[in-house]
Amino acid sequence: MADRRKDLPPVNSAQFQQQVREAISTYLGNRGDKLDRGVTVRDLVDSGLVELNAGFLRGTGVAPIKGPGPNVGTGGGGGGTTPYEPDLSPPPTPTGVTVTAGIDFLMFVTDPPLYLQGHGHGRTRVYGTTWTSGPKPTFADAKELMQFLGNVDSYPTNPATKWHIWLKWVTNDGIASTVPVGGTNGFEVTTGQDVSQLLNALQGKLRNEQLDPASNFRFKANLFTIESTTGSPSINPFTVITTPTLTPAGELLPVGVYMEAAYIKGLEAALARFQTAIITNAMIVSVSASRITSGVINVGSYIQSSNYVAGTTGWRIHGDGTAEFPAAVIRGQLSAAQMNGQGLKITRADGSVVLDAGDSIDPFKGLSVGRNLIANSDQTSAMTWGMGNVNGQIDVPLTYASNKWSDTYVLLGNTTRNVTCHQNGNNGGGDTAVCCDIYPLGNGYTVAQSVAVVPGQKYCFSAYMQAHRCFVGVGLEFFDIGGNAVGTAYSSPTATPHSWGAYQADRLAYYTRPFAMATAPANAVYARVFMRKYNTFAAAEAQESWWWGAAPQFEAVGATATGPGPYTPGPPGSTRQLGYAGDLDATKGATIGSNLFGSFDQGTFDVVMNGRSLIRLAHINTATIGNLRALAANIGVLESYGPNGTFRLQDGKLSMIAASTGVTFFEAGVL
Repeated sequence: MADRRKDLPPVNSAQFQQQVREAISTYLGNRGDKLDRGVTVRDLVDSGLVELNAGFLRGTGVAPIKGPGPNVGTGGGGGGTTPYEPDLSPPPTPTGVTVTAGIDFLMFVTDPPLYLQGHGHGRTRVYGTTWTSGPKPTFADAKELMQFLGNVDSYPTNPATKWHIWLKWVTNDGIASTVPVGGTNGFEVTTGQDVSQLLNALQGKLRNEQLDPASNFRFKANLFTIESTTGSPSINPFTVITTPTLTPAGELLPVGVYMEAAYIKGLEAALARFQTAIITNAMIVSVSASRITSGVINVGSYIQSSNYVAGTTGWRIHGDGTAEFPAAVIRGQLSAAQMNGQGLKITRADGSVVLDAGDSIDPFKGLSVGRNLIANSDQTSAMTWGMGNVNGQIDVPLTYASNKWSDTYVLLGNTTRNVTCHQNGNNGGGDTAVCCDIYPLGNGYTVAQSVAVVPGQKYCFSAYMQAHRCFVGVGLEFFDIGGNAVGTAYSSPTATPHSWGAYQADRLAYYTRPFAMATAPANAVYARVFMRKYNTFAAAEAQESWWWGAAPQFEAVGATATGPGPYTPGPPGSTRQLGYAGDLDATKGATIGSNLFGSFDQGTFDVVMNGRSLIRLAHINTATIGNLRALAANIGVLESYGPNGTFRLQDGKLSMIAASTGVTFFEAGVL
């Protein structure tokens, strides 16, 4: 674990109190990264990592820690995890090192530490000592000043101080470089002078008589300037004003030195203001800027927002690539080698929830959330829908809209086709009375027109519908293994979104999309869905009505979903199998009673869903089944194996066969 702690600035620093408060608050765990919180002896004892000395709490002066605790080497709590194997190989000596002195800081830069010894780079240690006179110091005279992450950091110090500096790299396993970088006497640097202090010394405190008369040269004047001897106007590169001066143009010039151009090899200043600064290389301890535009930013430790508090507000990006954000919008592809699903929520552009995992997504691992489970939902290959629950005169049964019209009421394009039906008259039950139900899973409302479901999973059924002189709606029902309804959900009778007009059934934008949503009960095995046409409006100008339907979708959704997902076509074949995109109907097109050859495994045609399957019709010569439940079965030979023998039912005869001898010890006819 890398050490993110920083040293404190000198006591006379302007930011001393603030940084001390920040450091203490971080160690208390009240601000900053929670991983930087200080660890107390109580924390170590409570975790079982150390054993407390009995005399420590009595104030006998002994050390607090007696030795390793009971959880050392077990992964905590006796979990039996493999102990961590440290790599004690030392890292290389730091390379690419520069040490630069500012006025009140030292700046350190190294090459990126990319070595692999000791499970990689942990931190950089900085050693140093000050020197004024006498023999130059060596590494033995130095003490550790600080540690830092990445390859750039700074150390606060006093002005006008000469330092000798050495650096070592330290691995994640705590092993330092064998030899420090810096040589015998280290990097020798001197911080700049305290400019304010020097200027104060010149402001009337250093008198003429205190200087050497032979070398003293002084002007007493309001203005001192140097001009060129030629040219018109003459060139004036240097002017000194000692008294505020008003120009002929009315501009007040304050006291100071004015230059047209300056060439300075070394500059130290207490305060500098630049309208435009062009800098080749800058080493800065702290930057406050309203905007920074950069081609490349090299971050050694981290960058963060000003309101960052770990796990609460703001954001931070560490130099090692780890990051924390309150939210993120990724316009392209997101690729992740590993994802923590706790609290994962996936929503659509309209805000509806596709998946809300809560604490974990494990109960539905591998589930295809949002996939349309209705086969041939586009009705492109054939018109496979059915109709039932008819309560009125349907004089135009279900048919493609294109069979009735050439364009006006036909969906544009060839991908999704719409289906229509017509009611002649009114069944007398009112506007919300059912006229008929349309079954998108096939022509019927039995187990053969069902979709397998997972108990506890939430599902949503929706469909696009348009109507003339009637309401529309949808419904969803769950059934148990015995075919009993165990749960229902319905939408309210819904009006179409537009007043009727020509060309308002030729595109889905003119349709309404009601939906029904519910969670499959614990005993649910499969579900059926339907679209509903209600009765002709009693007050309609003509007692007849039309219904159009298209793009039905039955999908698994997240626990907090509030509506359906974007429409996607279902599988093209007849089998609707949760969590699998292809057609799983292995017997499609085969002659009933014939043998099917090939390997029908889970990757091709095997009908598998979380360990349970719903098969509407199967003809199997030989099968090995762990658990079989069937509404009806026609079986030639049925055998059940146990440790003591075999149970066999064949040709109306029940037999029991001993496992050890193979002898039939019981046999009886079955009436």
